[in-house]
Amino acid sequence: MTVQSKLDVVYDDKNELALDYYWDPSITNKGVLIDIHGGGWFRGDKSKDSDWAID
Repeated sequence: MTVQSKLDVVYDDKNELALDYYWDPSITNKGVLIDIHGGGWFRGDKSKDSDWAID
């Protein structure tokens, strides 16, 4: 499996909100998993769960 990624894609310019997305180009049946940080938004960052996307 070869996972590709695109990091820090801005989806809300006004609030400067960005996301990372990961995909395997060999998979044609597209699905999505949304990982929402549930830790109070004051500590950590979105990169802490990047290993989920590639395992």
